Amino acid sequence: MFIFDAMNRNLKLLIGPFLAFTVGYLLFRSGEALILCKTAGLLILMAYWWVTETVNIYITSLLPVILFPLLGVMGIESVAPQYMKDVMFLYIGGFVLTFAIERWDLHKRISLKIILKAGTSPSKLLFGFSFATYFISMWLNNTSTTLLMLPVALAIVSQLHGGDAEKRSGMATAILLA
Repeated sequence: MFIFDAMNRNLKLLIGPFLAFTVGYLLFRSGEALILCKTAGLLILMAYWWVTETVNIYITSLLPVILFPLLGVMGIESVAPQYMKDVMFLYIGGFVLTFAIERWDLHKRISLKIILKAGTSPSKLLFGFSFATYFISMWLNNTSTTLLMLPVALAIVSQLHGGDAEKRSGMATAILLA
């Protein structure tokens, strides 16, 4: 049995801050800057809580937003933007869009339309999928287009029948790369 599983949760809650304080104190005694000592202590606290899962991982990840300003390490105006970069919203939006498409089976409808319009021959199917991806990427950025077309590609690949396994595998690879 893993040692952390057997420990009492309250004990694990106390060990984290104790380790953080001890590391910070030892660094301070060795002559390091106070800000470095506070940051290292918080790092140890977060690492311990992540490993032991004493506190929810999502809550632990937000500790710098709360504790850096309280400890005087950084201001909130410096810490908060690190949690909300533009690229993060791009990916979050893409994932939400993809989940919505899968939830309402729109990916199956799109893949069926591609198969009906392009045909079932491998070259026509690959052209149809590539054209659909090209058409969507005229209005969405590449990341969102990829996230949008991934369930469509998987739906098309799941419908591949006939032929030997090597040809199906090659076609699946071509579709996923298109």
